Amino acid sequence: MAAYSTTEPTDEFLDNTIRFTVAGSTIVTAGYGGFSTNTTMTIVPADLTAIIISPDATTVTAGTPQGFDRYGNTRGDFTGATAWSSTEPADEFTANSVRFTTAGTSTVTASAGGFTADATLTVVPAPLAVLVIEPAASALTAGDAVAFTTSGFDSFGNSRGDVTDLSTFSSSQPADEIRENVVGFTTSGTSRITARIGEIEAQATLVVTPGPLASVTVTPGSDTTDVGIAQTFSSEGFDTFGNSRGDLTADAILTSLDDTDVITANSILFVVSGRNTVTATVDGIAGTFPLTVIAGEAIRITLNANATTVRQGDSLTFFVTGVDQYGNNLGDLSGLITLTNNWSEDIISGATVTFPHASPHIITATLNGVSISVNIEVIPTPLASAILAITGADSALPLTGALLTLLLGVTAVIARARRRQEA
Repeated sequence: MAAYSTTEPTDEFLDNTIRFTVAGSTIVTAGYGGFSTNTTMTIVPADLTAIIISPDATTVTAGTPQGFDRYGNTRGDFTGATAWSSTEPADEFTANSVRFTTAGTSTVTASAGGFTADATLTVVPAPLAVLVIEPAASALTAGDAVAFTTSGFDSFGNSRGDVTDLSTFSSSQPADEIRENVVGFTTSGTSRITARIGEIEAQATLVVTPGPLASVTVTPGSDTTDVGIAQTFSSEGFDTFGNSRGDLTADAILTSLDDTDVITANSILFVVSGRNTVTATVDGIAGTFPLTVIAGEAIRITLNANATTVRQGDSLTFFVTGVDQYGNNLGDLSGLITLTNNWSEDIISGATVTFPHASPHIITATLNGVSISVNIEVIPTPLASAILAITGADSALPLTGALLTLLLGVTAVIARARRRQEA
């Protein structure tokens, strides 16, 4: 019996019967008794019994099209007659090309002639397109510190995982303290934290309220005031970072260095002149404000001299002091007074009076309608006293008149002495 063989190893033989399994051109050889012969046969595909998808497994990037072919062993290319589907609904098909959009494992199925074939692919995320920062919003107190994290996503929403270590953080408030991904908030108000990787960024908006009360400021209308006039003060609180806690005037307790000053709510009527300090205290936190209280006008003055008796022709300088309606000492007022006296011949220069007459004098000082007087006794000089004693002239006469009287008296005495000698 002849022996048979073909050029396709998968063909099957049973005696002189051959079951061809490979479509295409096949050479059949028959051998017997040292002789052989062959014939070439064309094998056409049998009825469709299966389809194959290619590639059947690979790794692709989300958003990258991937082509597939399907071959039957003996039926040729069925790609154009194949229906395609994916386990990920978001995947996009164009003919036999798939645009994968969902990262992870995706199975693509090809269907043709009642038969199916699958290819399982691993889809990795596309390049970073979106950053998400957490926490994205929060209410904080100045002094709080927050650790931020960032997650990355591609343009299809596939996670690229935690990218905090790749992110650079900044704040819209320059005073906020940033250490890597931890932000210490120091400025009250709205603070925007930005996380950035290259040109991609995300923002978190946080509302920062002031911290606990740390200091109080006192604000008056002016740093000088007059006695007898009420000065109104306002108080404002601040935290340790200088953030305002608002108007605390209604909560502040005012005090003054002088117990006699009159305090009513946030108003002080000052009665003691000079330097003063106003203190506002809120919950044990005190703020101070120095100011100068100006004394009022004199309602009483005092006139003094270094003597109440002076020789004729000499001068006295007078000193005037005074107090206001609250008893505040106004100090030396000598340069402000007007001096008058009861002798028009007296010579007045500022606060100094020269007395040419020997007699009682009344000196009056006047300031802002307030007057006071003092009596000064002007005594004659020794020569004038002797002349007056001889002549009996009035000490109130002018000095020149007294001297003339003296001369007349001396002449009369000499004439009388001569007559006695002649007698």
